[in-house]
This record gives sequence, C-alpha cells and structure tokens, in this order.
Amino acid sequence: MEEVEAIMGPPDARRKIDHQREAWYYYHQRKHFYQYIPFVGSHIGKVKMEVVEVKFFSNRVEKATFYVSDIQK
Repeated sequence: MEEVEAIMGPPDARRKIDHQREAWYYYHQRKHFYQYIPFVGSHIGKVKMEVVEVKFFSNRVEKATFYVSDIQK
C-alpha cells in the first residue's frame, strides 16, 4: 500500500470491503480545450471522468482497474 501511495499519491476516496480488503480510487476529470470557453464551453461536448481503482488484499495489490465514464450534466 505504501508503494502505491508513493507513486500515485493519496487516494481521492477509500472503501473498506471487509477486514482484509480495501479499495482506493483516484479520479481525474477530463475536458476538451473548447469546454473552457466561457458561456459556450459548458454546452459543448461531454465531460469524462477517468478513474483508477486499486483493490488490496492483506496490504497487497489484488487488482487495478482503469475506466472512463461520461459525467451527466
């Protein structure tokens, strides 16, 4: 767990699954350059959320998953 935190930094969220399992989540919101234009940008395109989920079992990495999802406006 310490190695993951040293590389990725502190997680944005943690979830205790059971007494030996824990999941850490890292989030990054991704926008296109035109979405930063005032008044117009918020109406164009979709905002995407990139998520890294790291699951631990007895303080060892059991599984790491990366996925991208659309954010509802």
